[in-house]
Amino acid sequence: MIKKLLSLTILIIATLGLSAQTISGTVTDLNGAAIANQQVHIMNNDSMNPYSSSTYTTGSGAYSFANVPSSSMGFMVYTYDCQQNFQSVYVASNTGTANFTICTSNPTGCSAMFIDNPDTLNPLVINFMDLSTGNPTSWAWFFGDGTASSMQNPTHTYASNGSYSVSLVISSALCTDSISFTIYVGNNIPSCMAAFYYVPDSNITNSIDFFDASVGGPTSWSWDFGDGSTASTQNPSHNYATQGMYTVTLLIAGTNCSDLITQMVYVGTGGNPSGCQSSFSLSVQGLNTTFTDASTGAPTGWTWNFGDG
Repeated sequence: MIKKLLSLTILIIATLGLSAQTISGTVTDLNGAAIANQQVHIMNNDSMNPYSSSTYTTGSGAYSFANVPSSSMGFMVYTYDCQQNFQSVYVASNTGTANFTICTSNPTGCSAMFIDNPDTLNPLVINFMDLSTGNPTSWAWFFGDGTASSMQNPTHTYASNGSYSVSLVISSALCTDSISFTIYVGNNIPSCMAAFYYVPDSNITNSIDFFDASVGGPTSWSWDFGDGSTASTQNPSHNYATQGMYTVTLLIAGTNCSDLITQMVYVGTGGNPSGCQSSFSLSVQGLNTTFTDASTGAPTGWTWNFGDG
């Protein structure tokens, strides 16, 4: 994907302790049996202190991420089921359990995908994150400046600003796939940025209407509603089975770019049990961006993080 111009979060939450923690859980099949050697990923939404990692389950279906730095934004723990559907669990800061129940047929295909994020202190440093499906076992990155890496989630420092064609080749015993994006390093304007908002359906209980607000003219949309359901339309509606908080993810792609955004969505009557819901809209004109708070719950304080330091 291309470099994000900015990543913004409105924080309307209490201050939490920032100590290292362990996040763990289990992966089981639809019959409750343990699934061994299942890859599980973790990432946060904190552009100031990004963190990501991956591991595999043991023979008992258990996994663990040790010494995870706490984040006030919490974490998204995710894996992929037998149909390569994205399954995620939101873990708040200073808590540590994420369990999955997934189907287990052995997929024979894989699909390469990645996102990139610039370092908040040095725009020439780019953090790459593999989002490929199909449980690849090897990764070959080509950064477009004559250098390469075989790490799953590498960090690369470019010598100068500019555009670079980055390629990722993944492989396993069952498949091989590749993908290439042009990324923009330094003071360059990105061509797409993921964003969305949502509105509860006034006529259908537990139904949410989602609206794509991405910029840059994306041509494909991949939604994960946080309950095992997905969609590929631009502005889907989704009916949840029960009330509660869900982690909703939107992945967009267009010509030489892709981007990912995750938001917590409350489903149910009576309003968000936390008492407020953060939201905002934005308008982009060149390098100038206007942000408008659209939060509910009558907040009295706002902290904006623009993602550029």
